[in-house]
Amino acid sequence: MKTLIQTVYWLLLILSCAGLSHLRQPITDMLSNFYLHFCLVGILLFFIGLHWRLPRTAIVSIAIATICIGLAFNYDRISIDDKRGEAHAASQTYTIMTFNAWEQAKTMDKLIAFLRTEQPDFVVLQEITVKDWRALKALQTLYPFSAYCDDWLCGVALLSKHKWTSIQSKNFGPHNLPLITASFPDALQGLKLFATHSARPHWKYSTQREQFEHLANYLKEKNQSSTILAGDLNTTIFSTLLKDFSSISGLKPAGTLTNTWPQRLRQMGYMKLPFLQLGIDHFLVNPGFHILDKWRGPDLGSDHRPLLLKFKL
Repeated sequence: MKTLIQTVYWLLLILSCAGLSHLRQPITDMLSNFYLHFCLVGILLFFIGLHWRLPRTAIVSIAIATICIGLAFNYDRISIDDKRGEAHAASQTYTIMTFNAWEQAKTMDKLIAFLRTEQPDFVVLQEITVKDWRALKALQTLYPFSAYCDDWLCGVALLSKHKWTSIQSKNFGPHNLPLITASFPDALQGLKLFATHSARPHWKYSTQREQFEHLANYLKEKNQSSTILAGDLNTTIFSTLLKDFSSISGLKPAGTLTNTWPQRLRQMGYMKLPFLQLGIDHFLVNPGFHILDKWRGPDLGSDHRPLLLKFKL
């Protein structure tokens, strides 16, 4: 038993140190997403070390847990406005939703029903197939303005109640980042909305960092007072990758940590295992943006949960 404990201890030590190293390499970028997981394992090993009289294991494990929990929430974000009631009364509010519909799932009926009920002003969707896009035409009365990026493996869609002044849908940059860019008129304070879906994890992390760096520099040039980046970024708010992106682009995560993936782990007997989930769907906004609320939507059949944000301009 002690051999097993020591094996887990050394794995925790090596993996957590790599994740904390900020070397900005594919493996360390990936490991920096799991600070909370390292913290949970560290706490568990602390008590196991005490029970089995392994003082070094207990001391180092609780030290790792403390460092990881500190770094996990040491990120610059735009807080939810505490004066929500006053904000609602003072000016027009808007709601935006982002949702990865997961092309392997049959979610369109549930998604369409949810949008008819919730009716957010803007809807950003990822992994939308041509068949899905045709199904979404049923919402044309509710969302008269829509765009779809159906270039090579793009699959991003944007639905809007509000008319835009310009729209672009394309694979962006050297690694074909799916991206829709919409600009809105002065009535919406010149809002710029960017909808995207970054490269997936694992072996594509090097591609993902290059996508993020290219997009961050682009947004730095385009940044203005009312900008929202929404989508499945395949990284957490406390990852090295997203912190670097935020530093360059000037956009900050909106609201608190909200876990959205993987939904399917919770479908296995409906076990309540929130600590296994990660918040990889995001809204990033300008500093000074007025965030009124942020919440996670219901299970719509995808491996993601929808994420919604209420704000005022």
